[in-house]
Amino acid sequence: MKLTRETATASILAVYFCPTCKTAYSTKDEAVLCSRTIDPPRYKVGDIITMDRRYTWHDPGQELWVQPRVKGGSLHGDRDSYPFLYVVTHVGPKAEVTRPSAFSNSGMNDHQTAYSLFTQAVGTREGKNGHHGWTADHTHHTIQGDPLPTTDPRHAPLLAMAHSAGVMGKAAPNLL
Repeated sequence: MKLTRETATASILAVYFCPTCKTAYSTKDEAVLCSRTIDPPRYKVGDIITMDRRYTWHDPGQELWVQPRVKGGSLHGDRDSYPFLYVVTHVGPKAEVTRPSAFSNSGMNDHQTAYSLFTQAVGTREGKNGHHGWTADHTHHTIQGDPLPTTDPRHAPLLAMAHSAGVMGKAAPNLL
């Protein structure tokens, strides 16, 4: 059958995709509405936070990033542990920080807000420059409470170190 301009136009089905989760929609408005659906972020770039998971060790020489030892609550049972400080380096939907199909069983949806975090409490041996990873609320490691005050003079060096590591504004490539 020979197609005319009218029959060819009628035969083409328009499909619109949400750029965040790649879901297909029949209208552009539906795709745009889906793309604007994101959990409201609780933290912003530059916030200094702590996590619900703590470690029983930390690398020597990075005391600025380590809170005082607490009883229990470590990743390794009820042993005493150290809460680490992290700087938020990037905030955005999970789809911005994961590779396609990566961590598909993490319990997160592509529209969930992911936080990229940086610390030098670990990962500083052998010339490595700290640890940069991402997490989100209610999955994996969870950020605790409100951000710590950046006006605290003890926290100013943390931001300077994160800037010098070149991670501010960048999404972390790996899950924490």
